[in-house]
Amino acid sequence: LLKVDADRKILIGESLLGGRSTGRNRELGRKALLENSLDVEEAISGADIVFVIAGMAGGTGGGATPEIARIAWRQKKLVVVMGILPFGVEGATARREAMEAVSETRKYANTVILSENDRLLERVKDLPMEKALVASVEILAMAMHAILEALSRPSLVNVNLSDMVQLLREGGLATMGIGESSGEDRAREAVSQALSSPFFELSPPYRGAMVMAWASETPTVEEVNSMFEAISAFLVDNALIVWGAGSRPELRDRLRVLLLLAGGESPHL
Repeated sequence: LLKVDADRKILIGESLLGGRSTGRNRELGRKALLENSLDVEEAISGADIVFVIAGMAGGTGGGATPEIARIAWRQKKLVVVMGILPFGVEGATARREAMEAVSETRKYANTVILSENDRLLERVKDLPMEKALVASVEILAMAMHAILEALSRPSLVNVNLSDMVQLLREGGLATMGIGESSGEDRAREAVSQALSSPFFELSPPYRGAMVMAWASETPTVEEVNSMFEAISAFLVDNALIVWGAGSRPELRDRLRVLLLLAGGESPHL
């Protein structure tokens, strides 16, 4: 906690654990959270939307996250969870326990966005491990920042806030993807990248999508149409599509697309 820069920090399970780790024991993580449930209730009481970001394989993340989601659900909040799944080298047990934690969390969360560490590192595989881990966290941070920005900050083409809330309220299982391209067909290519390498593999069709696009100048009408054409094959006929666009001068001739694909299915959940 000393390394975390946050407006407020809550140390959970101080009496139970004495500041020690849960040792990957989810039940200890759950009990630690319950020890401080009133603190959590008070901390989120003024919020309309509660975002929870957690590693689902550990005792703290896997045990506390479902309880945090339950507390927020009881307060009738819109609950969005980003669950990060373990590396493959952590073994089948870690994977199974993470999936069990996700299944428990889904009982209370409106949307659960899944992300796999292995897939994030694949994007930065040529970097040294330490830098790759930092870069993978930055990818997640960019993804979550895009959602928060869409909900709270004006851009050149604003996301429809009520549609965005509806998308998250009915999101179910979701994943995200990022693509970036330049050239004449950059919009379609960026979307194809985002669709072909999501943070977690879900089965389409999806019930809804958020599309955020950035370029040195906002995308052209033709590029927007190209993006929607590329995405439509992965969506149900009456899918809710929320989109926005912004200017990022540092991108120069490149176009960056971030997709949130909601309402997919997984045989493992």
